[in-house]
Amino acid sequence: MSYAPIYNKLRELEERLAVVEVAPKPEVSSWNTITDASVSEVSGYDNLGVLSEIATLRTDLDKLFKECALNSSAVSLLSTDNSTKDAVDVYVSALAALATKEEVAALATKGELFALATKDELATFATKDEVATLATKEEVVALATKEELATYATKDELTDLVTKFDNMVNVLSQLNDKINEAHTKIAALE
Repeated sequence: MSYAPIYNKLRELEERLAVVEVAPKPEVSSWNTITDASVSEVSGYDNLGVLSEIATLRTDLDKLFKECALNSSAVSLLSTDNSTKDAVDVYVSALAALATKEEVAALATKGELFALATKDELATFATKDEVATLATKEEVVALATKEELATYATKDELTDLVTKFDNMVNVLSQLNDKINEAHTKIAALE
């Protein structure tokens, strides 16, 4: 929104006010003092209703002069009243601070805002501190891939192997005990 028309109108009003301030005040002339008696001296006008029109015209002129006098005093009050000018300046400054149509058009609409995530939806995402503890790409490159890990034994296979190893140790321990018994019997026979 352009404020140029508002500034132009204010400038125009200030120029008009300056012209009215320096213009001489109208004086009451003798031509508006027509009386019914002076018109009635001219024969034939009463019959045409001219007197009533002149009376109406005189009333309208009197009203116009009174209105001009009121406007003249209002203009002089405005020209001496700096607070009014200051108030206008405040409003103009306030208008200048408002956004233009182009600036408002660049903002998101309600419909566009509804497509954005809410605070509750964002709460499910990790924070910067939580992400900082994770491995970087450089650190992950040194790790084995799934294909490389496929050649290694699984936990279940290792558990089964440990169980078999424990069983072998038990069998060997029992064999060792049997061998020691056999040695003891052989030594007793000798």
